[in-house]
Amino acid sequence: MKKFKISVNGNWYEVEIKDLDESPISVLVDGELYEVELGPEIPDTEAAERVREEPEVLISEPVLEVSKPVAAAGEVIAPMPGKILAVNVEVGDRVQHKEVLCTLEAMKMENEIMAPAPGVVKEVRVAEGQDVLYGDGLFVMES
Repeated sequence: MKKFKISVNGNWYEVEIKDLDESPISVLVDGELYEVELGPEIPDTEAAERVREEPEVLISEPVLEVSKPVAAAGEVIAPMPGKILAVNVEVGDRVQHKEVLCTLEAMKMENEIMAPAPGVVKEVRVAEGQDVLYGDGLFVMES
């Protein structure tokens, strides 16, 4: 493992590079892990032509970052994995903004899942006692 101190656009970073022979390369920047892909080596003749005044550094998003699930329009999704303790609405019910649709137990805490906007419940996709995963569709709403 090699350690460097680099400056990018005037900002200094501590960088640790695990193994340059790996692909992708694991790089630790100020304590945050990234995966970096290197392109093909540029011959010296082309490199001289591509020199820039300001260097461009391309780094991927953090490896440990969790992406948010994408919900379809009107879909209410599980914000975390857990167990449905109670379902408070049925298909056809008209609900108000922030009205509690169901209760989700996660990490021994009860979390109220609320309507994101006023509307009508078009579909109930969960039942009491059901386990759900992060991003699972719970309800479909229509305004």
